[in-house]
Amino acid sequence: MNKNSKHIKEHLATAGLKSTPQRMFILQYMIDTQSHPTVDEVYQHVSNILPGISKATVYSVLESCAEKGILQKISCKDGKLRYDFEHDKHHHLYDVDSGEIVDYSDKELDSVVASYFNNRLLDGYQIVDVKLEIKVKKETKQ
Repeated sequence: MNKNSKHIKEHLATAGLKSTPQRMFILQYMIDTQSHPTVDEVYQHVSNILPGISKATVYSVLESCAEKGILQKISCKDGKLRYDFEHDKHHHLYDVDSGEIVDYSDKELDSVVASYFNNRLLDGYQIVDVKLEIKVKKETKQ
């Protein structure tokens, strides 16, 4: 659990959240996982390490971290809510067949999108951030 402790504590402090064991273990899992887990998946993993933790606590930690910008919530077409650790600016590749979500970083795409929206007016709205969901299908080999 020590691997990212300092990093996690900094994220929590910047967000104005205390570094509780529950938050530390949940965020460590979120950093380590390559998937975009649901509350149930996070709970299954973390409850092996912290047997007394409740699913409600896991949900509360995920939600508070999402509200503070440490995690991102992703709504999927299957109706499940998934979470992603905001380690860097990235978009998502969403496999329409499997439902898998993969992080996708592309500085050139970020620049093009930022340039496009730089001078756009959206009827009284200010653009804070733009993240793309790119729908994909795995190529079939012929």
